[in-house]
Amino acid sequence: MKIALIDDEREVTDKLTECLERFEVNHSVRFTIKSFHSPSEFLLCNESFDLICLDIKMPEMDGIELAHRIREKDEDVIIIFITNLAQYALRGYEVHAFDFFVKPITFSELEAKMKKVMKAVNSESNKCIIVKTNEGVVRINYSDLCYVEVMKHELILHTEKEAYKTRGTMSQIESALPKSFVRSANSFLVNLKFVKGATYDSVQVGNYTLPLTRTRRNSFMDSLARYVGGIK
Repeated sequence: MKIALIDDEREVTDKLTECLERFEVNHSVRFTIKSFHSPSEFLLCNESFDLICLDIKMPEMDGIELAHRIREKDEDVIIIFITNLAQYALRGYEVHAFDFFVKPITFSELEAKMKKVMKAVNSESNKCIIVKTNEGVVRINYSDLCYVEVMKHELILHTEKEAYKTRGTMSQIESALPKSFVRSANSFLVNLKFVKGATYDSVQVGNYTLPLTRTRRNSFMDSLARYVGGIK
């Protein structure tokens, strides 16, 4: 995870960094942490982050205004506000803030909230795959990907609206995607979320009809039943 800390008080960013580093050790995770001590310093940074911890009251620009600026560029980044008074954090609903820290920040408070952040970041709805195509780099959310097919040495990733071609093997992409993607045939990897029905030799995936081979049928139908039943 890439984390940005924005607070005009260095002791606050130092304390947060200390707590986050302790969290890394205790939970066997890795963070890249960057501290910024003014909104303008952060706005000059062109990097993207998974989590932004942001002070509400700063002399140059308040945190709510900065959060609106952030949301113009990134609708998905998790924002946690830092505040002296909990009631100030209610304004965070304007910018879909995830949570807030109340100063002085303690490790127990940070640990509890970071567990929720990690769960949100790792949830399938927030995950995506980065695909390098001839036209450039494309980010596809798992939740938008209907199925993947392989043709010779090319992978074709199908969403409901578009298809993207990239180099790779089926085994590579299968290992990168969650267990809700299951092969219906050697050359087809299906997102169970989009399955509308199945027959003896085919499966309806959104508006697509794909083959369901004899060798894959039993494992595919078992995975589909478990998915529909909510069994991990």
